[in-house]
Amino acid sequence: IKKDKDLVMATRQEHAKKLAKNKEIENKNKIKNAITGLFANDMFKKKNGTWNGKAIADYLSIDPRTVNKYLKEI
Repeated sequence: IKKDKDLVMATRQEHAKKLAKNKEIENKNKIKNAITGLFANDMFKKKNGTWNGKAIADYLSIDPRTVNKYLKEI
């Protein structure tokens, strides 16, 4: 069924971009909350003082590459 442009919410590409942006924001917020939490230093810091991306990823159920990517930005 063809709809008018004003009745369509977004194209498939626009909708996918919107979902990807929301997922990015959500993951950044999860990581920020994890590293600023009460026991973050005990749980996620290495002995040399850097953040342990693998431990954060396991805790949040996120891919470690994603965690390391956003840790660099934060």
